[in-house]
Amino acid sequence: MVATAAVRGRDRCAPRGRGSLSRRRDIGAGLRAPKPGPDQASPSLLTPPGPSWRLLRGTFVAWTAALAILGLAMGTLADSIEGMVDSVPDIGEFLGGDTQSLTASFGATMLMFLVVGIAAFAVSAVMRVRGDEDAGRIGLVIVTGTRRTRLFLWIVAVIVAQVLVALVVTGAATGLGMAAATGEADWIIRMCGAALAYAPAVLFVFAVALALVGLVPRLAELAWILVIYAVFVAWFGELLNLSQWLRDLSPFSHIPLVPYDTASAVPMLVLGISAVVLVAAAVVGFRRRDVMV
Repeated sequence: MVATAAVRGRDRCAPRGRGSLSRRRDIGAGLRAPKPGPDQASPSLLTPPGPSWRLLRGTFVAWTAALAILGLAMGTLADSIEGMVDSVPDIGEFLGGDTQSLTASFGATMLMFLVVGIAAFAVSAVMRVRGDEDAGRIGLVIVTGTRRTRLFLWIVAVIVAQVLVALVVTGAATGLGMAAATGEADWIIRMCGAALAYAPAVLFVFAVALALVGLVPRLAELAWILVIYAVFVAWFGELLNLSQWLRDLSPFSHIPLVPYDTASAVPMLVLGISAVVLVAAAVVGFRRRDVMV
């Protein structure tokens, strides 16, 4: 009785429109009733990679779109190299290369900066998986009878696929910008191949983050140190004249500046094998340790 009188008194003091809405709602509820969700889940959620893809797709689309736009914008600056050499021919002779090689060097340098961003996406995806475990969502999937190894491997497969797609899209966008600037369409294919050459380095960073989550989850955030250091070396390594051994601590330093330089199979193979070993260690650690429910 007292509560009802208080509510009615408050409604009299409120404006007419607000009083009408206030009488229609429950205490603590919104003025507008929420729409009911779908009564059935999407068929894609019933597949093994479905939940992982749904949880990560927003981050994947945002990172890929941002890097592609940035790559496209950087690529359109390639014609400035040609204009510089045409206006001052001595510059091309001083740099020791023709216009084509200088343009390739410019594109390779820009691409190296972009692929470090893809490595940051990969680490953020792993941190999202760690967050889902802390929230108990992964544990709820496991208690339904899903095998830990199978679930973990599907998560790995989804992130690896997203990384590869991001590399192709970013490389293609950078090549498209360069093609628009120079009028040479083959830059699109060349930059796609160059971006994929960085896949072992990006996946190595991803594998380090995954190994930390699988083996010592409380230290998982340390994976960001490798990303930050890679950014530091990429941007300031030459400027500060860092020693070679300091540069080699970044996995991206072992990949030549493609397409300006020729890719070497040995460092790519070493990085790839190291990534596989780290992923295997992560799977073993995740299978053996406790998972929060």
